Amino acid sequence: MISLIEFEAECKRLTSVEIDKLFLELSESDQLKWSDNYNRQFMDRLKVIKADSIVMDITNIAFSLRLLSEGRLWNSEPHRRLNGKPDSCYKNCLAMVNETSIYFGYALNKGRKEWYVNENGREQPTGKVDTIYGWISHAWLVTRDKRILETTSNTFLAYFGVPTDPYELWYLITSGIPQGSPMSDVPEEIAGVMGKRVKYDFHMPIKP
Repeated sequence: MISLIEFEAECKRLTSVEIDKLFLELSESDQLKWSDNYNRQFMDRLKVIKADSIVMDITNIAFSLRLLSEGRLWNSEPHRRLNGKPDSCYKNCLAMVNETSIYFGYALNKGRKEWYVNENGREQPTGKVDTIYGWISHAWLVTRDKRILETTSNTFLAYFGVPTDPYELWYLITSGIPQGSPMSDVPEEIAGVMGKRVKYDFHMPIKP
């Protein structure tokens, strides 16, 4: 068991995999304390853009720290849209990266929230619809002059991320904090996303 202060000091010299493993040596209360503090810092970093929610994914501790300290914010829609497969940003980026760079982080999605009322035990639409803005985990391509190429048909209004490579991206979407950690006990709506990590219909890139 190590203290939170010791963990944060060790993070400066360890690899990503070592940091993820060391995190499990924190007590449950320190893991949750670290998570709460990270969430506050992250939301403060993105407060310049109006958003109603964020689906946080901090199962990769080392990457989360790098994203917080080095993340670049684009407060704009993509420069160009590529003809990739719908809702397959990771697969598209791995297939389409060439002279571009892969960025991984969060994108701001514009959605709709429909309001319902309970009448005689049944949910009935009220006709009221609100526009909501939420940050979701996402990957995209960036040109040499830092212009965004969106590989899906989704319309995102802003992007926040850091450059990565195909091999790190694969690690980030298929690995992370093991089961047994409080950090692996995430809300159901997030667990549904994380549960797909090892079920992709594509494979790890082969190193040349």
